[in-house]
Amino acid sequence: MIYYCTCLCSVDEMRQMTCVMQFLETYPTEPVVVELKSKTLTEKLLDGVVKLCDAEARKYIGQKQVSDW
Repeated sequence: MIYYCTCLCSVDEMRQMTCVMQFLETYPTEPVVVELKSKTLTEKLLDGVVKLCDAEARKYIGQKQVSDW
């Protein structure tokens, strides 16, 4: 089973994105899968942020990869 978490991140009307995180059955032994979508931000920017998220999640394999701060 895959669990999904979706949230809207917004700085202002022009800087908004939707973040979808997928938690596989093997979580936390596998990193969380992050997908970003936006009508206002470029694909290049979103791809760069996803790469950063992926790299950061891999650092915490076996541990909690998402904070509830």
